[in-house]
Amino acid sequence: MNNFKAALDIEIGNASFYKAASENSIEDFHKWLFKALMKVESEHASIFAKHLEITKPVLFDVDASEDGEANLQESHRREQIAIESYKKFADSATTPRAKEVFDALVEIEADHLGLED
Repeated sequence: MNNFKAALDIEIGNASFYKAASENSIEDFHKWLFKALMKVESEHASIFAKHLEITKPVLFDVDASEDGEANLQESHRREQIAIESYKKFADSATTPRAKEVFDALVEIEADHLGLED
């Protein structure tokens, strides 16, 4: 359960960053990319909130640059943290379903890194 709460915090934090990046980035491509990533991360947060039987936390204010490339670098850092965390959570999962969820998230977050190239 603690890993699901930690994952929820990661997803809300990343969705919050992507919201700010989509609003602050100057180029339309970056606005579109970060808005799409925000929606995906928010959906992930909804899954964890539902499992934890809590209301999904609201997104919060995060600083983001007007420079889309700088935001991509921060995005990459955040996705790497998510991937490493989810790998650990999968390894320590106590149910097959939890392991399956975290393994799937590792793949999804790794795909996000590919969107940034």
